[in-house]
Amino acid sequence: MPNPKLYSTTETAELLGISDSLVRRYLREGRLKGLEVGKFWVISETEISRFEKIKRVRGNPNFKKDKD
Repeated sequence: MPNPKLYSTTETAELLGISDSLVRRYLREGRLKGLEVGKFWVISETEISRFEKIKRVRGNPNFKKDKD
């Protein structure tokens, strides 16, 4: 079985179109799976593909609009 390609948080952020800090938050929360190597994270190509298929709500779900 070939070794999967691994990406840094910065590379993953670019591929997913989100910020690096959001990638790290998703990793800490377990929403995105990766491997912590020292103080760095690596994410497999397979995991990035899996994550791209998940429907995500955009914006802040706790934001409440004031009604006039």
